[in-house]
Amino acid sequence: MLLAGARSRPVLPAGALYMNDRSVIGFVISHASTAELAEAADAVNRMLAAGRLAPRAVVPLPLSQVAEAHRMIEQGELRGRRAVITA
Repeated sequence: MLLAGARSRPVLPAGALYMNDRSVIGFVISHASTAELAEAADAVNRMLAAGRLAPRAVVPLPLSQVAEAHRMIEQGELRGRRAVITA
């Protein structure tokens, strides 16, 4: 899974993708339809359930700090980590 902000410049392992006959397929989430979002959510949930997606580290934040989580994402402070909003 690749997540990138509008101003970010993520670097892919292009050589490894090429040598293993892999590809990157996706969409711009802000242009996605409801059906596309539901399909993507289903795919992500299947991958999570199968243990195929795992962040390097998790930053738990209470619901009251959603704005802080958003700021951290925009500022690139969560590189390699994921914010998890808890109740």
